[in-house]
Amino acid sequence: MGKTEFTNIEKYIRTRDLKNLKPVAKYIEMKFPARIHITLIDANRFISERGTGGIGFAVQMDNIMTISLADEDCQNAPKESTPLISHITSITKKILGYEQGIQVNFHNHPFFRPHTGVGYSTAILTSCTYGLNMLFGAPLNTEEIRDLVIHNYVEVLEGKLSKETEAATVTTGVGGFLTLKGGFVIVGGDFRIIYNSKFFPSYFVSLIDPGVVRIPGEQATASAMQKILREDEAFRYHKAYLILMDLIPALYSEDFETIGDIIWRLQFGGNNLLEGEKYEDGGKRISEVMHALRFSQKPRPIVSISAEGPIICAISKNIDIIHKVCDELNLRSFVTQVDNEGLKVMKKGNSLRNPLMSSDNK
Repeated sequence: MGKTEFTNIEKYIRTRDLKNLKPVAKYIEMKFPARIHITLIDANRFISERGTGGIGFAVQMDNIMTISLADEDCQNAPKESTPLISHITSITKKILGYEQGIQVNFHNHPFFRPHTGVGYSTAILTSCTYGLNMLFGAPLNTEEIRDLVIHNYVEVLEGKLSKETEAATVTTGVGGFLTLKGGFVIVGGDFRIIYNSKFFPSYFVSLIDPGVVRIPGEQATASAMQKILREDEAFRYHKAYLILMDLIPALYSEDFETIGDIIWRLQFGGNNLLEGEKYEDGGKRISEVMHALRFSQKPRPIVSISAEGPIICAISKNIDIIHKVCDELNLRSFVTQVDNEGLKVMKKGNSLRNPLMSSDNK
């Protein structure tokens, strides 16, 4: 992939005593969650390196990654993920001072797809970094792993890494934290964790695909982004007030209805208000589905689009009514729960283990 240019955080990590590291295990198998990204706090900070801030929570999903020492680098994974794996493996190996091969096997849940709003890129980059770090005795702490991913974040766009194109892709820091720790998180400026906690473990979470098509091309995205920046410039202060004065207290008291009301308000101001403009129907279908879910029952479900979508989430105790709405609107859905634990190590050992994944992943 060519020479890696180290970022400031990588230079900082490399100044620590990471010489003469030796593997403590030959393979590690992990399961990691997806994430729902409820809103940015200020989209205008995309142009800075201080982070936009954001709110989100993790959802249980069987995404399995196995990392093994090998003679050479190789990936047995969906084609959309292999550039991400190669990118972050190359950087992490250099930081750890490891020059031999790494094999990464990755099997994703069918609902865990790129550019659908479930945190695909961040979760893969974070999990791969975490697994490699564990093979060498965990010399990097959790914050260093988060920073490493934040400052080396990329996505795959039309088969190429975003850093090889003119596209601007920035992470908020929400997904990296949720991949590792789970639960609910609020991230502020400079990617600092403002609040995190467990989040309604006994409720059902439905992920709903409204079946809409995003407008292709960078020009359409750039046009929508300009409108989003202007809208967030006005709404960011109201977001900050809602989060500090209403949302965080409601989270502490586990007030489901108030949390739902605030999250619903956030869908109709700032960046979320205009995410639908990135779709061919101008967001009409997404809005129709969100309203049908929100007003389907009492207490009203917590409903939000995730990131740029199109995936919509609905949190409720009465899953039958959510199923009914999905059937009436001919929607594909997946029912799960909040993941309050984050990434789990399933197996770790000293015997080389390179299980082949099914041909469906190729």
